[in-house]
Amino acid sequence: RVACMNIFRTLPALTEVLLMLTLMILLSAWAATLLFAHVPQSNFASFPQSLINMYTLSTVTNFPAVTITVFAHSRASFLFFVIFLLVGVLLLMNLTLAIVYEAYRINLGREVLMQQQRQKR
Repeated sequence: RVACMNIFRTLPALTEVLLMLTLMILLSAWAATLLFAHVPQSNFASFPQSLINMYTLSTVTNFPAVTITVFAHSRASFLFFVIFLLVGVLLLMNLTLAIVYEAYRINLGREVLMQQQRQKR
């Protein structure tokens, strides 16, 4: 129960990073639609399809299946996906983890102090 409360207390600190992550996925999906919609049988023919695929890429699952048709059409598309992965996965996902960990650690420390104060009484 205490752990769940601490997790809920981390949500305000997480809001900014989640908004940045969402914005990055939205902008990347828009850019992917503009850049790769003309590629036959690509996974980026429409914005909703691009949005789903960019979210999938942000989790680094199914990377080859999502990008293979675009890679086959243009080798330069590699740069787009590398930049997306560097910013999205390596930067924003790690930042998300760091913020959650730090907020959880602070809240847990407060909880321990409160318990120690209760025991002294």
